[in-house]
Amino acid sequence: MRRGAIELGGRPVTEAEEMLQEAERTAREADVAIVAVGLNQDWECEGYDHDSMKLPGKSDELVQRVFLANPRTVVILQSGTPVELSWVDHCQTLLQGHYGGNQFGNGIADVIFGARNPSGRLSVTYPYKYQHNPAFYNWGHEGNKIMYGEGVFVGYKHYDAVDREVMFPFGHGLSYHSSVISDVETQPLKTTSSIANTPVAILSFMVQNVGKVGGRESVQIYVARSDGIGRVPEKELRDFIKVELGAGEKKTCSVQLTLEAFAYFDTSANKWTVDAGDYNVLLGSSSRDIKESVDMFIETKASWLEYSKLK
Repeated sequence: MRRGAIELGGRPVTEAEEMLQEAERTAREADVAIVAVGLNQDWECEGYDHDSMKLPGKSDELVQRVFLANPRTVVILQSGTPVELSWVDHCQTLLQGHYGGNQFGNGIADVIFGARNPSGRLSVTYPYKYQHNPAFYNWGHEGNKIMYGEGVFVGYKHYDAVDREVMFPFGHGLSYHSSVISDVETQPLKTTSSIANTPVAILSFMVQNVGKVGGRESVQIYVARSDGIGRVPEKELRDFIKVELGAGEKKTCSVQLTLEAFAYFDTSANKWTVDAGDYNVLLGSSSRDIKESVDMFIETKASWLEYSKLK
């Protein structure tokens, strides 16, 4: 026997147009307008798919009408997944808050009023519309079987492969400061081992906060094949480091690169494999904002089987 549930509740009877007009009046009288839109458990839940990637109801119309009433508008977005934002090009300030719990409002207020410097980065790509999402081409099922046709080209790897412009790339995020990356070097390490966690190089670089306030910088480290051999993504995130920097401060950072950072799964051999050859190690603030790069050469091919037991 299957069990189910029902949710009971109530809300005031309102007219959408009256509430939209009230929002316009309020925005027009304010120095800065703040609009909060997004999704909740009614739209985001395990066990079923979204009908679309659009915001529900008249959310888009609300934002657009407040923009017209007051161009100095801050939009707070709450969602656990990417959504279409048809008005994004007219938005001066957009803050993705996700679901912050009971203290969400206080945390957002700290960011808006400058008590905290935001340092979050997107863990997903925001396409302009859902037809650009790689899953769009494989959506649905046949005989209770779902085809995951993206293969290894999931998320930002797909958008790179098809050279698709996106709204916000994977890893994107802004802060009240700016940073620069410089002095990127790799120090090769001699090794004869062929397992995932074998160190092959030390990557070092300088990060400097060139802004007027302290903050945290997320340096993302991607690896790309220089020769493009094989059906592999253009680049893949292999590590990242978060650096706390005061205004004007600079720090030297180092990251140990292992064979795992250069590996792909060879389906014909059923092994994780690292090919000998040239690689590019890319440092950036998102998958589409690469700041610096350095070349590396892997001398000997390596492979291994039981991946999970090597960590």
